Amino acid sequence: MLDFVATFPEPLWSDWKMFMGSLLRTCIDAGLDQHFRAGQSVSQIIISTAKEHGLEQYDPPPPRITLGWNKSEGDVQYFVAYSHSNLWFGAPESVTPVSNESAFSVLRSYMTQLWHETRASEALPQALQK
Repeated sequence: MLDFVATFPEPLWSDWKMFMGSLLRTCIDAGLDQHFRAGQSVSQIIISTAKEHGLEQYDPPPPRITLGWNKSEGDVQYFVAYSHSNLWFGAPESVTPVSNESAFSVLRSYMTQLWHETRASEALPQALQK
């Protein structure tokens, strides 16, 4: 996923690349990549516990976390969202605006929710217990 983020062209995507790259690197450093799958939808990063990519092939679609951004009149707002569908086609059940400082903490709380919904019989990963 870090390689995907790095492919976006400069300078238009510089801030997005720095934000997403840093957040994904923090997740990897915490060992969360061993328990969650990351994919992409245009410029959104999608995180799930599904065994395979292609969440829309599942019936019903499984829950997922979306890392995204909204840009309006030069102002950029990053967010973490929880949903059962691609955000391009439906509204999330919850969404939290995040900053560089709050993103990992908010993402961890969403990952905990996702884990409980999809892997309730399995122990919560150590990185989410802190």
